[in-house]
Amino acid sequence: MLYEMAYVDRSAAFNADQLRQVNLEIQQGVQLDADQSKQRDEFEKRLRKEQSWLANSKLNQLAAEALKAPGDLTNPNRSILARKPEFFDTKIIQKIETCATKAQSSRDFNQCMQSSFDYEVSSATDATLKEWSIPPPNIASLSGVRETPFKVTSDLKFLLIEKASGPTELWPLDYTILRAFSSTPAFLTNGKDPAKYVDLNPWEFDELKQEIAQGVWNKINADANLRLMYQDLRDFTVLQRLFRVALETDAWKQFPIEKLADLTRATADSHKYVPTQRWENPLHGSLKPDFFSH
Repeated sequence: MLYEMAYVDRSAAFNADQLRQVNLEIQQGVQLDADQSKQRDEFEKRLRKEQSWLANSKLNQLAAEALKAPGDLTNPNRSILARKPEFFDTKIIQKIETCATKAQSSRDFNQCMQSSFDYEVSSATDATLKEWSIPPPNIASLSGVRETPFKVTSDLKFLLIEKASGPTELWPLDYTILRAFSSTPAFLTNGKDPAKYVDLNPWEFDELKQEIAQGVWNKINADANLRLMYQDLRDFTVLQRLFRVALETDAWKQFPIEKLADLTRATADSHKYVPTQRWENPLHGSLKPDFFSH
């Protein structure tokens, strides 16, 4: 939220500066032509819209909460701004960090931010304005499911479905809610191609994992059909582990891979084949929005 506010603060500072320059010319007796008058009206319109957005009470409440711990802004474990710099303008980030330590309120923060852009807005070029036109990234909360990490052992315990109760019965799957970017990273360094970017370390709400697991389990446990479906899902996941180990590692060099063809033929008619829905987001893997809310 602070980044979005800072982005709007910069735009408001620019429009206010442009409006001041036009008004100064009018005070000096300069007569505006039709195009100049239209441009002045546009500056006023943009500035009013930005000031209205910045005055939104809900946004200011969220900003006030963020300002209570300004030190978190530089902590990658607490701030998505610090964790994912490839999505954010470092010039804005630096000013946010400075103003956050000074501000006693969101209003103080906005005033500090707008003042901090005084030099930039007064000397802005077309190239600068093009750079400033890059909007804040689009970020969405998504639900996700992953297989829990495992270590191959000779006793095959990594394949053992142990007796459990409650959310621990979700093993070997781990449910999470994460913040995922649906826009490409505009601030990659070293000439990296945004089109090839893959977020291998998404922002997850680790502190909510127990609550998420409990919520998922409560839903499954309350429905006999879901319990049966989840049992099949667990069995399938464990079988995947078995075959991945057999096919991708040297752990079982004696695994009879040639028998897989016989297994395929023997089981071909045992189940109805159903295509999987295309839930995949090309940027973020297999994720479906709002799973946990349902």
